[in-house]
Amino acid sequence: MIRAMVWATGLVLTGMLLVACQTTSGPGVRGDVDDAAVWAALEAGGKVVLFRHGEVERGPGAGDSLVRDESCARERNLSSFGRRQFTRLGEAFAARGIRVDEVLASPFCRTRQSAELGFGRFEVREFLSLAEILPESEAQDAALEAADLIGNYAGEGNLVLVTHEPNIVLIAQKAVGFAHALVLEPQGGPFFEVIGVLRP
Repeated sequence: MIRAMVWATGLVLTGMLLVACQTTSGPGVRGDVDDAAVWAALEAGGKVVLFRHGEVERGPGAGDSLVRDESCARERNLSSFGRRQFTRLGEAFAARGIRVDEVLASPFCRTRQSAELGFGRFEVREFLSLAEILPESEAQDAALEAADLIGNYAGEGNLVLVTHEPNIVLIAQKAVGFAHALVLEPQGGPFFEVIGVLRP
């Protein structure tokens, strides 16, 4: 079980965040959970799926990953492969009949695009916005808000959150790849357990 509150308030975004993002392991993860078990947990419902957006464009003219632009012209957007990642994820959810009650996304274009491609709908939530552009205290508050939402989720279906890698590190002490997700079991308050990783 993770107490996200302790982690979020103890993490400094400058320096330590970059180091934390280099690891792919973290506390609170059930050992050796295979993909079938993760999908079975989603089929049972009542879980929170904490996604990182799909792969992004790289190279000259790809946009700035730290810029927010409603038109998406100046932001770093999904690559063609990143778009396919979430299209396939949406198809996998539909094929398995997995119920998704709500989809919440960061206001950045790459997260909104991911949510739309995967699930056909989303609502924007500021607390999922890229932690790197926020003052430390605001990033910590946003992580706590996310942890409370996760820990207190009580829906019959699943709740999907689409955000950024630094946010996932703050919330759950675990870095994930593009279009990967942590499947979380709410435990009440800012508490949750990481069941496993969902891979595209």
